[in-house]
Amino acid sequence: MIKGAIRFLLIFVFYAVLTFAFSCATIITYSAPSGGIPLSSDFTVTANGQHVDVYQVKVPPQWIGYTPCPSSYEIASMAYFDFSGTVHVQITSSRAVSSVVVRPLRHGISPSVNGDTISFSLSQPLNLSIEINDDDRHNLHLFANPMEMNWPSPSDPNVKYYRPGVHGDGSRIFVNAGETVYIAGGAVVHGAFYYDGKGGNVNIRGRGIVSGERFNNNPCVRNGGHTMISARGLDSLNLEGFIVLDSPAAWTFLPFNISSFTADNVKAISWRGNADGVDITSVSSANVKNSFIRSTDDIFAIKADPYFLTPSNRSTENVVIENSVGWADGAGHAIAFMEQSTPYMRNIQFKSIDILHSYVDLVWFERGTNVYDVTMDDVRVEDMLGSNIFLMEGTANNVYINNFSVLGGSVKSSVISGSVSNVTFNNLNYLGQNILSASAGQFTIGSNVTNINFTSGGSVPPTATPTPTPPPPFSAPVYNNY
Repeated sequence: MIKGAIRFLLIFVFYAVLTFAFSCATIITYSAPSGGIPLSSDFTVTANGQHVDVYQVKVPPQWIGYTPCPSSYEIASMAYFDFSGTVHVQITSSRAVSSVVVRPLRHGISPSVNGDTISFSLSQPLNLSIEINDDDRHNLHLFANPMEMNWPSPSDPNVKYYRPGVHGDGSRIFVNAGETVYIAGGAVVHGAFYYDGKGGNVNIRGRGIVSGERFNNNPCVRNGGHTMISARGLDSLNLEGFIVLDSPAAWTFLPFNISSFTADNVKAISWRGNADGVDITSVSSANVKNSFIRSTDDIFAIKADPYFLTPSNRSTENVVIENSVGWADGAGHAIAFMEQSTPYMRNIQFKSIDILHSYVDLVWFERGTNVYDVTMDDVRVEDMLGSNIFLMEGTANNVYINNFSVLGGSVKSSVISGSVSNVTFNNLNYLGQNILSASAGQFTIGSNVTNINFTSGGSVPPTATPTPTPPPPFSAPVYNNY
């Protein structure tokens, strides 16, 4: 009798606490504008019982490779909302559900499944992929944002304010120094934002969507495609919160010749080839965090004065990319050091990165690059399907790779063939196996490679090098990927 009463009391308290948590949550949803991006019938989504509109988003066919103008695409889905507290998410699939995976796996989300309805709770903002029946072409991208703070006034003369609704005809939109571009939740802007000048600051933020769908009749590489968010010559470029879709066979985010660049909680999904994610190019200081990039080309690319851009004579350095999700969905590398003509690129950190799927070489140091002081810490690859895990063909020194894990897919080889020295792989793990030697990890090591170490346990990352005196030796670049 007493035990039964105690059990009843515990159950009552549990549900009371759960109900209180949900009742204290704040949810903001945004209605899709009429005449904008078509809505999806594949999924129905609610957040604490509130309806969340689900958009159709184009993604490439699987194994598309480098195809700037693919003849077909697949239709996936995307939904977004803002919240604080704890939110209960319920997703109903129009297809029969036999299995479901919520990625990134590190969050440990094990949804309950009742028929074709999937449900789980979130207590922190996350960018997720919900994949039904092992189908990564028709998944649901779910962007559960933090609450937006301090949004600008529509009457501020230094603000380009896009209210909920459909805007733009696909043309480039020029931004002035000192301006803030605000894309409200429920807005769809057809166009690309661009700045080219000397100095000043630009902010682009909001919860809405920037779409490249209406770019020109032939939005293919070198034939009409524009970078979606492009700025050069600024003191600072700051991006936050919005979504980019349908990059027109051109890069998605390009900060070039900029002193300071930040991107927080930006999301991008592309389907045309050459649609890089974030290309940090000749930037003195950069921080990318809490972001989600699904791209058909390189996801996170570090570059400096590519041969096809007017030289800035600025090296790329002091870069931190953290707490972000990548999906290498075509010919692109998840992490790439490439297209460099400055003497060096240095002090680059990747921290807590989840790569959901990868179809080509995962980490690439291109021939002709000269990179040093690189740290990759807590990188998880959930589905490795490409040809090499590490492909180091350039000049690299002082590289520390810690807690790098391949969780799924298959084990692939690696090649270190450039002028590479002082590389430590600490806690490298492939499908549950610790890699403590080059042979165990299927590494091919070239004759110009020195001091490659495989270790486990605690390890101290290298100290970043101050301004080099003189700069490291540099050989002429060889470009073979653009």
